[in-house]
Amino acid sequence: LFGFISLNFFRCLTMEWWHVPAKGRALPKVAGAVDLTVRAEASEGPIPRVTATARSEDLAVTLEGLRPIAAPFGLSVEAEGDAGGYVLRAFALETAYASVTARGRFETAGGRVTLEGMLEPDFARLWGLPFLDAYRELGIAVEGKHARPFRFNAPVLNGLPGILNEGSAEAALAFDRVTLPGFDIPGGGATLTLTNAVAALDAEMAVNGGALRLCPRVAVAAPPYVLTIPDGTKLLDGVGLTQAMLDEGFGAVHPLLAGSATPSGTVDVVCDSLRLELGGNPLEALEAECSLLTHGVSVQPNGTLGTLLSLVRLRDKAAILPDQDFTVRVRKGVLTCDPIRARIAAVKLDCQGSTNLLTREIDYTISLPLTEQLLGNRLAKRLKVGDTIRLPIHGTLDRPIVETRPLLDALADSAVGRATERATDKLTEKLGDALRRFMYGRYGADSLNKWLLIFAV
Repeated sequence: LFGFISLNFFRCLTMEWWHVPAKGRALPKVAGAVDLTVRAEASEGPIPRVTATARSEDLAVTLEGLRPIAAPFGLSVEAEGDAGGYVLRAFALETAYASVTARGRFETAGGRVTLEGMLEPDFARLWGLPFLDAYRELGIAVEGKHARPFRFNAPVLNGLPGILNEGSAEAALAFDRVTLPGFDIPGGGATLTLTNAVAALDAEMAVNGGALRLCPRVAVAAPPYVLTIPDGTKLLDGVGLTQAMLDEGFGAVHPLLAGSATPSGTVDVVCDSLRLELGGNPLEALEAECSLLTHGVSVQPNGTLGTLLSLVRLRDKAAILPDQDFTVRVRKGVLTCDPIRARIAAVKLDCQGSTNLLTREIDYTISLPLTEQLLGNRLAKRLKVGDTIRLPIHGTLDRPIVETRPLLDALADSAVGRATERATDKLTEKLGDALRRFMYGRYGADSLNKWLLIFAV
């Protein structure tokens, strides 16, 4: 019995038990000292009562390419044998990242373990593990430390692959805070399950008068492990638009709105498809397509949009996004977006393009139709109503730059005409048509217009 427990325990420490590495990847390395004690006592039946404890203060695990992970732990098991195996009277595991207390059974035939008890993960510590660095850099964080019920049933003698492929588990989870780009959620709960070699998390949290749903699935039969979300999942349902959502979420989808203020209205997000291979840069590996629906959304233009609208004297007007459904796609680190329509007073515009999520560079175009309402009666005579001016937006998400030259050129060309008209009116009043005809005949139309412009200024 001692040999059986020792052999499997040290297989676990050498990582032989944990997993078969993906092709080209090294097994994790384990270093440190472990104290293991096993005591067997006679019992009424043919199988003795067993107490086992294991403890380490300096155990460390090193994953390929990452810094070592401190993994001190304490484990204690009290079991009483019967004809088919052992009844686990007490099972307790204490680590820096989670603690487990349970009762259950170990079946000698097949090496199957059944446990029911309480699981208390420390999400702040778990989220600090080095293989989650890339997700923390995206502004994702989870906090909370609460004991909740769990159950577990799996064969353990074939190591982690056997557990993942043949086992089942279910655990309730509780969070104190969940942080996502654009969201700071003060708490919530979730259910974590393992069945048919698929790990699934299901959570629904109240956010800004609506609901946020998280339902990732990971196929764990063999590496590489891929995270998916069921097609058609409504991730956001009637969620009120906030300043944080506008700055951190909408800013990447629609940089024209970045920096705007006083948002109102609600948004829905439906996940049409999502696939993320775990283990690398999530922005490079993510493949997703989502539909974003807006309902009564408006903002006060500031930033890039405010600068643009000041050129046409509409800075103080609210920008309204008519109710619409547009698609956002992410492939190989690049986000592309269908045209998004907006209206400011009588001015309509749309914006479409792409964002490089890796470099944060943006490449968008604003299409601004020239209308009489935008230009005014006199300017409309100088510019062709119905034409569309296209204004490129480049730079980065942090410093977007709108190329306003096409609009400025159009306004400058019309300004000469407007000034000439005003100057002609003034000169006619003061000097009469006779002098005007004399100057036109003497100096020509071009010279006359220049003098009239100087006179107007």
